[in-house]
Amino acid sequence: MVSLRDIARLYDMYNLLDLDPRKKVYVCPLPQHVHYNYSPSFGVHISKNGSQYFRCFGNCGLGGDVIDLVGYMEIPNFNPKRSEDVRMAVARLQGSPISPPKQERKKASLEPGLWRRYLPPGRKIIEYGYSRGLMPQTLEKFKVGEKTGAMAIPVFENGQLKAIKFRSIRKNARVRYWSEEGSVNALFNHDEVALTDRPVAVLKGEIPVMLFDQLGILACAPTTGEERSDMSEWKHLFAFSEKKIVITDNDRDPVIRARIVAKAAKRAEQIGAELRFPPEQYKDIDEYILAEPNAIQTIRDWLNL
Repeated sequence: MVSLRDIARLYDMYNLLDLDPRKKVYVCPLPQHVHYNYSPSFGVHISKNGSQYFRCFGNCGLGGDVIDLVGYMEIPNFNPKRSEDVRMAVARLQGSPISPPKQERKKASLEPGLWRRYLPPGRKIIEYGYSRGLMPQTLEKFKVGEKTGAMAIPVFENGQLKAIKFRSIRKNARVRYWSEEGSVNALFNHDEVALTDRPVAVLKGEIPVMLFDQLGILACAPTTGEERSDMSEWKHLFAFSEKKIVITDNDRDPVIRARIVAKAAKRAEQIGAELRFPPEQYKDIDEYILAEPNAIQTIRDWLNL
């Protein structure tokens, strides 16, 4: 017997929302989402059984299958646990053309030398680097290149290319970060932090890691940024480190901030680290460093350097 939830397999969220399936994250389209800003926080994923589900990591925090999606979009006070609401959502969904989700193809691994195709970085990338406190020598050290208005940042583990992250340098870009097809979750600056006995900072992204390196402070960052909190895959790398800290942001939206802090706290717990924040007036650690001359010494104190 087919259940109401089985009907969800007949409809593709990308088609219903008119989204580009090549992108990984979007501005949340749900009416329950309060847009303090327009940072992308909504993603469509594939569950272990092969069905689609959505999740917003922003302030609405909603998730579910395509039936829930239609319910939240079209039914006031929709409750996915209320059978009448689910039936109403299914009825509205059945008014859309049937379009089963395409099965995702397994990603191919990256060509080992692919990062070289994006070298050298052009003038705009170098100027953007300066605006974030990065010297050209630092971009060269981390093999940063350029792809159509974006930084191309390769990520290596044990000398092997695992990912290439792109960071848009365009103002008001709807999508600021994305990855080369074939990239996998990885740890930026992995080979420098692996089994070190030096103090280590775990940050939210690649640019602050490069800035820390430029200042003589060892740091790393998961390529998933703050969207995911799991560090268990790499916790063994920090077994010998004298001191570990996880630094997270001060988001202006209190709901988003609470989520970010909870995820950062989980990271810190997994690797036995302390959780730190920049002063309240600064959103992130690199903004703090660029604005305050004493910031570097404060961070060094956090790490007992």
